[in-house]
Formats: sequence, C-alpha cells, structure tokens
Amino acid sequence: MVGPATLSCRQPFIIISIILIILIIITGISLIIILNINENNINNTIEDPAILDISSKFENVIDYSNYSTISTLINAYFSNIALKDSEVVYNLLSQDYIAENNITPDNIFSTIKTQVSNSPICLIDNMYMSNDYNYPVYLAKGKVLDIKYQENDGNRMLIEQKIENINSLDYYILVKLDNVDMTYSIQELDEAEFNEIFNSPENVEKNAINKNSNNELVYSTVNDETICTNLLSDYKLRTEANIENAFSKVDEEYKNKKYTSINEYEEYINKNENVYGFMKLSKYQKEVMDDYTQYICLDRAGHYYIFRETSPMQYTVILDTYTIDLPEFVEQYNSSSEDKKVQFNIQKFFDAINDGDYSYAYSKLDQTYKNNNFPTQTDFENYMKTNFYAQNKLGYTSYEKNGDLYIYKMVITNGENSSQTIEKQFVVKLLDGTNFVMSFEK
Repeated sequence: MVGPATLSCRQPFIIISIILIILIIITGISLIIILNINENNINNTIEDPAILDISSKFENVIDYSNYSTISTLINAYFSNIALKDSEVVYNLLSQDYIAENNITPDNIFSTIKTQVSNSPICLIDNMYMSNDYNYPVYLAKGKVLDIKYQENDGNRMLIEQKIENINSLDYYILVKLDNVDMTYSIQELDEAEFNEIFNSPENVEKNAINKNSNNELVYSTVNDETICTNLLSDYKLRTEANIENAFSKVDEEYKNKKYTSINEYEEYINKNENVYGFMKLSKYQKEVMDDYTQYICLDRAGHYYIFRETSPMQYTVILDTYTIDLPEFVEQYNSSSEDKKVQFNIQKFFDAINDGDYSYAYSKLDQTYKNNNFPTQTDFENYMKTNFYAQNKLGYTSYEKNGDLYIYKMVITNGENSSQTIEKQFVVKLLDGTNFVMSFEK
C-alpha cells in the first residue's frame, strides 16, 4: 500500500516530466516554423525576377584588365581587316554571324560593316559588360581611326610622328568570351542592333566557342604606367581626329576658365601642334579620390595633363597646372615657405609662356610695370616671342627679399637647345591665397 510519504516523493518527478514534455513540444513547433520561414525565403529568392536578372544586365566595365583585354581584341580585329587577312578575320567572327550572313573567306571583306586599309586604332567611347562568369558578353562603341602616316624611307612612322590623314569611322561591336575553353568571338553591329542588345540582354545567347588557330583568349595585365600612357594616347588621337570630341573631354571648370569657345580651344591645339611630338609619358602620379582616380602625367617636354577617370578610359582632362588651382597644389603651396611659393609662381608664369598662353602670363604682370612696358597684350606677346624661347627651362641662381618683394636671379635655358641660355632678374609679390604679381628685367 502506498502511503502519503511515497506520493509526496513522486510529485517533484511528475512535475519535472510534465515541464520537459512541454519544452519538447514547444521546441518542435519552433523548428517547424523556422523551417517553413526558410523554405519561403528560398522560394522567394528563386522566384524574384529582379535577382535573376542581375547577371544579364549590361553595366559599365570597371575592371581595367577586362577593359584592356576587350580593347586589345577589337584593335586586333580591325588590324587584320586592314591587312586583308581573310582567314584570321573569318576565325574571329561569331559562327552565328557567319551563318546568318552567309560569310565565306572569299566574300568576307565585301560583307563586314567597317572597311579600313591603313593603320586602324580604336577609340572606345563606351564599353559595357553582361556579367556571366563562364560566358561574359561585352558591348563596345566608338570610332576606329584609319590612319595614314607620313613615310620615311618607305617605313611607317610611329604614332607620335606626323599623321598625313585620318579617316574616322563609327563602330559597334559585340564580343563574346568563353572562360571555360579560353576563346572569344566578335560580331559587328549597326547602331539599332547595338541598342536592341543593350536593352534586351536576356536575348543574347551565351554558349561555348570552339577554339581555332586565331581566337585564343588571353587576359591583359595593366599597371598604372600603362594606364597613363593609354590616357595620353587616347586624348592625343582625339585632338587629331575630331576637335569636338576632344573638347568634350576637357574638364568643365577648366574649360569655362580657359576657353571662351571651341574655336579658342582649336587655336590652342593648332598653336601647340609641335608639343604633341613630345607627348610621351615621362613621369606620373596617381591619386585615388572619392569619386574618381586622378592621374597627373608629365610628358617629355614638361607639359602636364591631369586626367580624372571615373572608370577605365572614361575621363576628363586638365591641360595645365596654373589655370585652376588643383587641391593638391593648394595644399602643397600653403605648406611651403614664401621663397618656395615664389618659385611655384614663376614656374606657373613660364608654364603659360611655354603653352603659348600669353593671356594668363600677361594677367600676372604688375599693373604699373605693365602700363610702362607692355600697354597691350600684343606688345607683351611680341616681346616674349623675340626675347625668350619657345620652351623655357628655369634655373635659380640667387634671391633676396626687399620688403614684400622677392628678387630672383635666374638662368633660363632653351628647352630645344641646352647650349642657349638667358640671364634675367624677376621680381615677385605674393598676394592673398595663391595669387601673385610679378615683373622682370627688360
């Protein structure tokens, strides 16, 4: 017979058992709910058309290796057209494009859209990518420059030498890559076809590309020096091919302060035509900003080109360091001693003279000195052309300070003939900010 004492001993056990059973039930229900939520999230993710569509959209190319690779492929394509190498061009074309247009090696040059015959170089205005890891697709449009160079002893001259003639042609290109077999294909488009593909990327077939003797895919490697060289070359070619296109690349703030019109810009380019023979990279500096990457390039003649790039080869350019004050210049200027500031300003004055920008240089003359010596800008310009060099290199021998005036004795060397020199004395007065006025021994 079970007594009261036995029952009282079992009561805690019964209570604990009930609590455990309740906890097990609650845990089971919670797991079921969590699994259902996860399943719903998975289903929602799979069915979300916006997520499915991300990989097919065309976006601006932001990777320099990809950009350089596609640029190289397009240039090689047009180069082989110019060489009339029907076999190579045929092997580079998309098989679908070949089938649709009944292209053969015999009729290929009468079928393709863009005809070039000299030395083609492609300027890319826009490049887009549909991001698929195995089979990425690229769209590119711009101008192919069919360049005829002046010849010397029967040999074609380099790009920095004299160009005899340029034929500029619009092009639209579709490039498909196969990252599995490391192959590629090219298809020329017209503008309507380009826009249709860009707006309906889901209609582009992405499939394997059979390898042949000419379509092997090799990705390019790019360093900062190569980027700067390419930026200089791109801008130079635009000035030679289409002045309006080149003008559109000029930084807006700089443009508004430097040129009153495109005609004035064209005059500047024509006046400095000889400069472009020296437009080869000598030094460069890279600075990463919040909204762009800045490349400060110095050519062999000592001219500056400041490129502000938002994505590969999408840039604006500033053509000197004196027209507008760059933030990095202001920072360096403000942290410098007064005698160093004077040197900066004399250099800016002669940078303008070397560029043929007599308006800027004339504006920096002390007013009393200007009135007494050069009443008009024409007077000043004629004197500078007669008594200084086309390209002036500065050397500082000594200086003294007299009140708020700095007096510098200088040796100026002909940048085109180092045996020719001029000795001159310059007087500079520093004003607020980065402003200054000056005069010189006449």
